[in-house]
Amino acid sequence: MTVLYPDLQFAHLTRPVSVGWRLGLQLTSALSSFIFSFLIGFVLLVLFVLFFDLSMFLFGTGFRRDFSL
Repeated sequence: MTVLYPDLQFAHLTRPVSVGWRLGLQLTSALSSFIFSFLIGFVLLVLFVLFFDLSMFLFGTGFRRDFSL
């Protein structure tokens, strides 16, 4: 149901939205949410590695790896 506004500044609201524009908006929102979740996961991974590095340095615990043969 389209509402016809008498004012011309709202004329763009009465145009029907095309399918391609809707699909583009959905793809853009999906891509942005994927990038956002990837960034959050990357930050959590960096904090995890820093925490274990600091705990190994301060308390002598954490993931120790001995590369000597």
